[in-house]
Amino acid sequence: MQVTLNVTRGDILRLNLSKILTAKANLICFGFSILLAAGVAFANYLDDPADFGWRWFALFTLVGGIFIFILIFLISLFFVLINSTVGSGALGEHTFTIEEAGLREETVANDSLSYWSGLQRVEKTRSAIFVQTTPWLFHILPRREFASDDEFETFHKEVASRVGKNQG
Repeated sequence: MQVTLNVTRGDILRLNLSKILTAKANLICFGFSILLAAGVAFANYLDDPADFGWRWFALFTLVGGIFIFILIFLISLFFVLINSTVGSGALGEHTFTIEEAGLREETVANDSLSYWSGLQRVEKTRSAIFVQTTPWLFHILPRREFASDDEFETFHKEVASRVGKNQG
């Protein structure tokens, strides 16, 4: 089975937003953001303990941690989006072929085969199929690019049934 799709920056944005609270790296970043904010709150508490109660400490830590995390996420996302180009193979036309050995991806920048046992997981959302190739990389297959919902569902089932085969 083969499908040719067009991947846009919007697709990359949707992928990143869908992973904001589930990706391990984001959870680690959020933890460090909370610790950093707690350190700043604690320094303020030490400066004048009478004025800076524990409720303010907790609130400052939570709000500060969330703010730092969102700021880091947005900066990272900005650089991902500006560095995603057709020439790099991230955007534009992608042809995916289900082969016996694995999932083949062809773009203007590459022709690669990801063996089924090497793919980490496949996830289907309302708008796309995400095939995780490494902890940091995904193939994005937007639903709107498939000829029909049936083709989208069939492609997903076929890939999902093969991902992780022979993993030890």
